[in-house]
Amino acid sequence: GLGSLADEQARPVLTAALPHPRLGTAAAEALRRLPGE
Repeated sequence: GLGSLADEQARPVLTAALPHPRLGTAAAEALRRLPGE
């Protein structure tokens, strides 16, 4: 996923997905994989 790729450009998209009921958990996990988190 985006977190595994360490793509910093994904951070805004993943952050926006956090409140989504079905995407929030996956987005949070991907954000944890990004550098600096």
